[in-house]
Amino acid sequence: MAEPPDQPNHEAPSPATAGPAPTPPPAGADPSLLPAGSDLSGARARMFFSLGLLAALGLVITAGILLLVYRQNQERRRLEFAKLADDRAQAVQLAANGCVEVLNAMADLYAASQRVEPEEFRHFATRAMQRHPETVYLAWLPRITHAQRQSIERLPPRLNRGFRILQLNTNGLPVTAEVRPEYFPVFYIEPFWENRFLRGLDHYAEPSRRAAMELARDTDTPVATPWIRLAQRETDAAADFGVFLYQAVYTNDLPAETVAQRRQNLAGYLAAVVTVEGLVRRALPAGALKNVEVFLGDESSEDGAPMTIHFTPQGWDVRRQPLDEIKRLRRGAIAWEGAVDLAGRPWAVLCYPTRHFNAAYRSWSLWGILLAGLLFTGFLVNYQRLIMQRASYVEQLVNQRTRELKEEIASRARLEEELQRERDLFHTLLDNLPDRIYFKDTQSRFLRINRALADLFGLQHPREAVGKSDFDFFTIEHARPAFEDEQEIIRTGQPLIGRIELETLPDGKKCWAHTTKMPFRDKQGRIIGTFGISRDITSLREMTEQLKKANADLQRSHEELKAAQMQLIQAEKMQSVGRLAAGVAHEVKNPLAILGMGLDYLASSVDQNDPTLRLVVEDMRQAIRRADNIILGLLDFSKPGDLELKPVRLNDIIQQALALTKHEQVGAFVQVETHLAPDLPPITGDARKLSQVFVNLFLNACQAMQSGGTLTVRTHVRSLDADEVRLEVGSREALRFHAGQPVVEALVDDTGPGIPPDKLHRIFDPFFTTKPTGQGTGLGLTVSRQIMEWHGGRIQILNRPEGGARAILWFPIQESSPTSPPPTPPDIPPPH
Repeated sequence: MAEPPDQPNHEAPSPATAGPAPTPPPAGADPSLLPAGSDLSGARARMFFSLGLLAALGLVITAGILLLVYRQNQERRRLEFAKLADDRAQAVQLAANGCVEVLNAMADLYAASQRVEPEEFRHFATRAMQRHPETVYLAWLPRITHAQRQSIERLPPRLNRGFRILQLNTNGLPVTAEVRPEYFPVFYIEPFWENRFLRGLDHYAEPSRRAAMELARDTDTPVATPWIRLAQRETDAAADFGVFLYQAVYTNDLPAETVAQRRQNLAGYLAAVVTVEGLVRRALPAGALKNVEVFLGDESSEDGAPMTIHFTPQGWDVRRQPLDEIKRLRRGAIAWEGAVDLAGRPWAVLCYPTRHFNAAYRSWSLWGILLAGLLFTGFLVNYQRLIMQRASYVEQLVNQRTRELKEEIASRARLEEELQRERDLFHTLLDNLPDRIYFKDTQSRFLRINRALADLFGLQHPREAVGKSDFDFFTIEHARPAFEDEQEIIRTGQPLIGRIELETLPDGKKCWAHTTKMPFRDKQGRIIGTFGISRDITSLREMTEQLKKANADLQRSHEELKAAQMQLIQAEKMQSVGRLAAGVAHEVKNPLAILGMGLDYLASSVDQNDPTLRLVVEDMRQAIRRADNIILGLLDFSKPGDLELKPVRLNDIIQQALALTKHEQVGAFVQVETHLAPDLPPITGDARKLSQVFVNLFLNACQAMQSGGTLTVRTHVRSLDADEVRLEVGSREALRFHAGQPVVEALVDDTGPGIPPDKLHRIFDPFFTTKPTGQGTGLGLTVSRQIMEWHGGRIQILNRPEGGARAILWFPIQESSPTSPPPTPPDIPPPH
């Protein structure tokens, strides 16, 4: 920064004292040959500077050549690797196409025959799998209606060969299939002996397979499922995962042009099972992975999570991570990305070079170029040094005195001209720049200000501010901090950059400024004051605040719109489920009643002294009662119109529910503790329905504490926090409650084992239960949440940190209630 023009320059030499600058001889010159008083340091400095520039130029040229060669080598390696990786991907694609060709060949067999016999199926399937050994088995899945199932399964074993329609239970074991309108069981399968246990297994019972089968039926093309863990596999190796390929087969001589015709005339499916490991092993033998390691990924496997299989020359392994995470971990490495399509389902392919590939394409030319460049630069610098020493020595002897005199005269004229130009530029800058610029001494008194700052102060000329300080123009609230900041800069030498501050003039005018202050030094580096620049950003700040507010309003409106949309979608889904449940309950209850009457008749007709018959009759009655309980739960879930809303006392409902579950409490050795607030305001609700909610919660708690425990029930009134009712898009309660709203809260705690974290998000799904088979219908919590929603409330279930589960219920308070909500009790932790 140039000094203010009013400050004299005491460092410039006077003409009387300035003398010619001596020129040093070159390195190695004889000092006796130089004029007296010659200085060697200046010439050496210039020479070293020139040699340094020459050396730097040589190094830059060498580095440029190295960079160019390195990029060429990298590009060559990248192209070579891309070709290798593309060849591997094409090999996998060819193997995948072969698997689809197997299904197409079998489909042609069925299209050309009115009936395919077992031996014919075995012959064609065996030949196809010999050509494509990556196929584990081929199967024929005929379309069987419920009526056909009964007629087939009732035949003697010698006629139907023991054929039964099966499905897999939650443990992966085959059990008798549930009643459905139609089935697609395994009828033919090759090889038969290794897969005989799969005969009769209904593929349509599995959701992931059913989705692929329906798509294959509607499009008349082969369709693959996501990666599925194959049956009877318990490890997590690459050979344990495969895909099912389905090809729809339609009844011959019947039309199958439209989707409706295909669904009506569907005869069955041809299914093929292909292991991922077998497919890649056939396409890429061990030698093909010598230079390339392959990541094969499916973004949505059977459980919905991404899965990746890593193939290397040493083997393969399964990883539960997406390919994006692998790319992030190997950022910067050479990579090739592509995809393999198997029956319409893409598999992502990610390839990286192996150590063998990198070693094969390593180049030593870079080291040779670097060594040659360094040697050439050293030779050039040394040669230039010798030339400069000799030329400098001769020039000093011949022209030293003449050159020094001319340079001195020209230098003084040039300095004077440059000084005048610098002053003109400085004055022009200060007088026309809209930003406010100032210089101050060590006492924070103004040495010079520009025109913009003089206009702010209301001065006629900037000279009027000389000798004054901020205390003469600003209020004490602004002047004092500014003075302390400037003294700190003078003391430490650290600048103050980019501070946003509010300035207040004595007339009350306020404005925002962006200020930068720095230490003002003389030529020796001593701090002799401060200088700074300040810009008025009042309008910019106001516009920024307005923009932030508008953006926040827009974001909030967008989130509320998304939440409302998701809530409408969820409500429509639940209404559809309710209508389906009501229809199923109506159709099943009458047959159950007839079965019950028939069972009563049989019980009165058989020998009452036969213990075996009595046990069979009692088991059948229990099964009918269990089915009837499920129907009652479905009716409760689907009938919102029976509510009798009126003011009720929540404590009375809880006491009644505890009395109704007294027998279960005693049987499970459960101790009950109640902390019910005596002054709860009434809520609007159906006492019978709300009692059903608490009975379900108490029964679940007692069943979770079979070896004894403590059931704790609390009620109180409190106001909701903003974090508890924050807007969550898609939440069922997103717009039901708001921050600060008073609610009646009920807490039901137990000391049982709690709910597994991986199942906690599904506890409100219909028919989902964590209890053993026969101990629950899976509708209790679903009906409870439905009842709470009918009452405008909320139910939430979570695991307590100290163990056990907690149910949190919120009930809105009537607006006419005068009760003011007390603060949350200190011994109850807020809901998570």
